[in-house]
Amino acid sequence: MRCLFYGIMAFGASAGLALAQTYTEKMPASMPEKGTAIEWLFAAIFLVGCLVLGFKPAKRANLR
Repeated sequence: MRCLFYGIMAFGASAGLALAQTYTEKMPASMPEKGTAIEWLFAAIFLVGCLVLGFKPAKRANLR
């Protein structure tokens, strides 16, 4: 019974905080819209580099 009461109290306390939040941030008019192609290119290069290093055979592996 005590756990149920504590659970209800915790839920009630957190619900008030969540309802009090508002989102008012707006994008400034001076910021031009730009594409994300450069960021995707860097991410793709990083991903390819990680895959190359991850699947490269070990130098000490004697598979002959």
